[in-house]
Amino acid sequence: MKRLHFILLALLVLALTLSACGNKTVAGELPGTGPMAWIDAPLERQNIPFEPYEIIFHLSDTIRMQAGEISINDEVLTTIDAPNPDTLTVIRYLWTPVQPGETIISVRGRNASGEWSKPVQVTVLVGEKTPTFTPTASYTPTLEHTPTYTPTATLTPTPTQTPTATPTPGPAPITFRNARVNVDQIYWRGEICGRMQVDFYVTIPPEADVSWVKVRYRVLDREGNNPPSAWGEKQMYSHNAYNGEWIVSQYGTNMVPSVRELPFKGRVEYYFMAGRTSDGASGSSVIYNNLQLDYCDR
Repeated sequence: MKRLHFILLALLVLALTLSACGNKTVAGELPGTGPMAWIDAPLERQNIPFEPYEIIFHLSDTIRMQAGEISINDEVLTTIDAPNPDTLTVIRYLWTPVQPGETIISVRGRNASGEWSKPVQVTVLVGEKTPTFTPTASYTPTLEHTPTYTPTATLTPTPTQTPTATPTPGPAPITFRNARVNVDQIYWRGEICGRMQVDFYVTIPPEADVSWVKVRYRVLDREGNNPPSAWGEKQMYSHNAYNGEWIVSQYGTNMVPSVRELPFKGRVEYYFMAGRTSDGASGSSVIYNNLQLDYCDR
């Protein structure tokens, strides 16, 4: 009887030990935590031109994100330090495609502890849009009648009508829609006052089939101490091929006049230009002046 009690007690102790091991947790391990990354531009299955294109992606975590990594077709392209390390930060990189066709863009981020996020990716189509051709009408030639001559009458042959080709309609006129900036105030010195760069946006209908888009800008001194700067310009990039939206970013330090008195308070005038290489057509928008560019004295 004592031997049976001993065996039962040993089995009970073993069962309790196994139960404790099965419920063991790691301190600080919370589901769903860790660094994350997502791509803002380009979008999945987007058509982008075979030219330099700005990749934009965000990194996020409960601790500061330090760097981001970009891979093209599963090969690491570059690792970029975050310009403003924080729990939420954005990284921009001007990428130059090396060949047209379907391309996989992948990004991931690293936090201050050295932990990498899971990679996220989009598949894009690099190259010019496939031109749309209007089929030409097919014509059946009219058989000429061979006249038969008799001693009493001469037959006149029926003339063959020359078909007229239907003209192919060309691209739509170049028009500018939804022109805007993402902020109304930037600074060209210091980092405490606010944003240091601005994003320019404009939409040109895809039916216009434009080949390039640029933003032109100059700065006027709001206090009248300096003459207006010369016009500068920057090439824009196709941000959404489906609705014809174009985008580009510019830092305030790249727009201020080279000769100025400090502190400088300016207002940016800007407008958009676009052109089409197929027929040499071009156009420009009206001038906008809803952006201030100031010196940060803090």
